Amino acid sequence: MPEPIRRTTARVVPVNDRGEALLMLSCDPARPETTYWCSFGGAVDEGESLPEAGVRELLEETGLAVSAAHLGEPFDRAEVRFSYDGATIVNDSTWFAVPLEADVETLHTDDVTEQILGYRWWSPDELESDGSVNNDRLPSFVRGAIAHVRGLR
Repeated sequence: MPEPIRRTTARVVPVNDRGEALLMLSCDPARPETTYWCSFGGAVDEGESLPEAGVRELLEETGLAVSAAHLGEPFDRAEVRFSYDGATIVNDSTWFAVPLEADVETLHTDDVTEQILGYRWWSPDELESDGSVNNDRLPSFVRGAIAHVRGLR
């Protein structure tokens, strides 16, 4: 069995004034029929700080531009192990929550990718009650992002 791919990642959860988090619908290219909702982010490039990687990834995956200083302190960090495109990935992930003053209606990606299938604003209650959400930890995770942003205001 091949060794897992280990990487450091920065992830960002935008939060609006209504207490909703913006998430993206994605899939594993090896199993495109299985979709999941997740935060924005990816691997930290050499010479990049965690906040710099987070804002770069947010821009690439949504078209939303924020400054690294605007991210503030992270609200969560964890090791995340998963399968992706036939490989085992182990991320040392750090999450930032960023307040957005206004609702974002139009999002786009700079990178053409078949793994970003859509975007949606979610409240924690909607995440708990929607049958398409297959991550039991996501509602409490989103609550943490919302609480973090509200503590900044």
